[in-house]
Amino acid sequence: MQKLSTLLNNITMYRLLLYGLALLLAVALGLSFFDVISPKPLEIVLSTVVLLTVCSFASALFSKLYSRAANVESATITALILACILPPTTDPTRLLYTALAGFVAITAKYVISYKGAHILNPVVAGSVMLSLTGLMSVTWWVGSPYLLPVTTLFGLLILRKVRKFSLFFVFSACAIAMLLLVGMGGEQSLLTLLQNALLSGPLVFFGTVMFTEPATMPSTHRNQLYFGALVGVLYSAQLRYGIFSTSPHMVLALGNIFAFAVTPRATVKLQLSKITKFSDRVFDYSFEPTSRLSYVAGQYAEWTLPSLKTDGRGNRRSFTLASSPTEKHVHLGVKFYEPSSTFKKHLKSMKLGDFVTIGQVKGSFTLPSNKKIPLVFIAGGIGVTPFRSMVQSMIDNDEARFTTLYYCASDRSELAYEDVFITAKKVGLTYKPVITTPGKPALTPDMLKTSNPALYYISGPEPFVNSVKQQLKSINIPNSRIKTDYFSGY
Repeated sequence: MQKLSTLLNNITMYRLLLYGLALLLAVALGLSFFDVISPKPLEIVLSTVVLLTVCSFASALFSKLYSRAANVESATITALILACILPPTTDPTRLLYTALAGFVAITAKYVISYKGAHILNPVVAGSVMLSLTGLMSVTWWVGSPYLLPVTTLFGLLILRKVRKFSLFFVFSACAIAMLLLVGMGGEQSLLTLLQNALLSGPLVFFGTVMFTEPATMPSTHRNQLYFGALVGVLYSAQLRYGIFSTSPHMVLALGNIFAFAVTPRATVKLQLSKITKFSDRVFDYSFEPTSRLSYVAGQYAEWTLPSLKTDGRGNRRSFTLASSPTEKHVHLGVKFYEPSSTFKKHLKSMKLGDFVTIGQVKGSFTLPSNKKIPLVFIAGGIGVTPFRSMVQSMIDNDEARFTTLYYCASDRSELAYEDVFITAKKVGLTYKPVITTPGKPALTPDMLKTSNPALYYISGPEPFVNSVKQQLKSINIPNSRIKTDYFSGY
């Protein structure tokens, strides 16, 4: 699993989707040559080329009209997903409708939006347009049982990358339960219904590739589970009223609207105003937002650099907000490694006055509402950023909590934000820096024991988080008292 995690950490979510969708379509193309699946090879190729061309053109057009950096990867992913669910064709009229769906999908990113953040999954927008106008059916042909092995493998990699197994489980469990409930008393046996749902429908593709799209789901874990249950029930409800039906894309559109209702969204431009160097590798970037950014201490966001030629990891990254919502400036804490990605190189070369864009604020790695619960914060390296956010919030709000922070680093010079942690003594923080030694654990179970039941927060590289979590389990700390925040490499 560690090797798999390392592999997944070395590519962005965008690239994982690109590679997986390309593989899925390539396998489908191969099967079509032998008439294993109904679409013909030329139909798959022609439909895919049309969608890629239209989505790329629309993305470039609207990025200029709205003065935003174009995300070529995102547009390509939209095209490939549409190619998997719209009926492949060589008919000129149907190809025109296919192209229209691609154009509407990209348009929706810019037009159906709120403060720069889109409301509907772009694929959903294009698909719903076809269904509501009656121009063409959305067949979800990718749900073929012959493609299921590839879809399942691809889906598992996605769930592992985004750590949304619980979300998928809630969605699929609710969808299957509703399917069986609706099918009771029908001609088909419940076993047949279950087999059809798992083997001959798009449930796996829908639940992993589309349903987990981060920009259009709720920001907190609890609301994500509500989101999963709602969409799961509607997915199998088999309702129809006029032109409306609970087809997968219609259902996800309703889910997107629910997510928007419970999740404040906005994209905000930030202007670099200060760079603080802690060591040769550890820096803090302070940005002044051009408009208000709403977030909770401890959350993370997606950061987008201006258009640049990137490596295989793209021009977007998820970073924790190192600042507190009480502060005027937004802080980004970062550690540079060699060799660095193109994103990191560009970030390191930024000058005062340069801009970045931030959006998709999410995360449940936040302070508990009960201020009397003792807290133990455990940070590995630059994984200290969410704790800096929380501690600064405690200071600014004069919010006393019984808190201990273990800050582990390989070198004393790489301990960032110590001034904040020392100041936080007045609100109950006990600060314990730990300089690690190669080959030895940074912490021991005895160090982590507390006299009163505490809530443990762990943040840092995945091996560090897993190691500390195992140590806590060795002293019988239950999972319910452990919160983890991974960062998967940048």
